[in-house]
Amino acid sequence: TLRGSEQCRMTGTIARGEGLVGEAEIQVARQGYELARNPEGVIRETRWIWAGPADFDSAEKIDRMVERCREAGFNAIVPDIFVRNTFMAKSPLLPATAETWAEFDPLGYLIERAHAAGIEVHPWFCATYRDRAFREWFEQAYGRNVDVVGRDGTPAGEPADAHREEYRDFIVELMVGVARDYEVDGIHHDYIRVMEDCYCA
Repeated sequence: TLRGSEQCRMTGTIARGEGLVGEAEIQVARQGYELARNPEGVIRETRWIWAGPADFDSAEKIDRMVERCREAGFNAIVPDIFVRNTFMAKSPLLPATAETWAEFDPLGYLIERAHAAGIEVHPWFCATYRDRAFREWFEQAYGRNVDVVGRDGTPAGEPADAHREEYRDFIVELMVGVARDYEVDGIHHDYIRVMEDCYCA
């Protein structure tokens, strides 16, 4: 707290499994209903699910996720398309990833299937959450080291340094490219902070 570390007595507990959605709740979701919209047609109540890269790296997983979301009454999926050294879409800024997804475009397929089910897709960018492999690639590709610098002058943890203009330009261009090249319904930002104390110039 602002006053320092404080301890307080626990006043209750939750049993393992308590609160899990059961068949009765799913039956309510299956009844179907229209969510209220504002005069511009935007849904006023958003029911999102966040999905990690391993949740949508194949057509089979995407088909299953979209069907389960439709059945449960979700109206938006937020897929984590850029975290550590993983990018789940196609972009000329990341040629290795474009090559990885030459035969299958995870984000493109997810958008196609979700939109067919009436579900929005808001790609999720972990803006500074990069691993060492990505930072080494960035230095080779762009000629600039983007490690966060610790007090002792060595790299501090996982992030890319959001203070560096080259990295800021890269991540903004990557997001703008996804918004331009895919029929996204929005962009979801995460890890927009530096994550570590930075002592770079």
